[in-house]
Amino acid sequence: MQLSEKELDTVCRSPLFVNLSLQEVEEGLAFFRAYRQRYEKGTLFHPTGTPLYAFGLVLSGTVRIFADDFHGEPMLMANPSVGEMFGESLSFLGVEDSPVYMVAAEDATVLWLYAEGLRSPLALRDGRGFLFYSRFTACLASRALSMNRRIQILSKPTLRLRLLTFFSQCEEQYGARTFHIPFDRAALASYLAVNRAALSRELSKMKEEGILDFYKNSFRLL
Repeated sequence: MQLSEKELDTVCRSPLFVNLSLQEVEEGLAFFRAYRQRYEKGTLFHPTGTPLYAFGLVLSGTVRIFADDFHGEPMLMANPSVGEMFGESLSFLGVEDSPVYMVAAEDATVLWLYAEGLRSPLALRDGRGFLFYSRFTACLASRALSMNRRIQILSKPTLRLRLLTFFSQCEEQYGARTFHIPFDRAALASYLAVNRAALSRELSKMKEEGILDFYKNSFRLL
């Protein structure tokens, strides 16, 4: 598999391969039987109820992962962009009936990596296999922390509290009171599990009250 220089740089900076030599990265791509796939904007490339045997690393563009709630409304579960991974847990567990579906939010290129080697006792006896197993486990732990932050948001009883919790997390993540979020209004409403119109009204109220300022996807806590 031939990656462009930019794509290879993205792979080398990812949590799974960071600080490894080029030879180790190439060995890792072989270990995971990696292959690259291009998707046009709006493409549904993994429907609900189908198995996910490989996890993805975004090489370009953005991917959105959804799950339908009790009423059949889509809820945004994740929004991985360049350099970020998705589908690790489902692929590692070999879930046959995936509860999520995946859409290319814009033209996107995904590097798919098969997780089956991580479940093989023989592979783990090999030093290289154990190296990638350890790194993959660290990625799963990081994913668990990310989901915990999401639970903190959804556990809040009001829309304003959900927004304040989300913006506080953004402030902590970026280390600044001004930041750019990776969501448009529809995606943010889905991520917070709220109505889009109600979200727009609440943001306007918070702006009028001097709590925050914003322009499109850029926000500043006052």
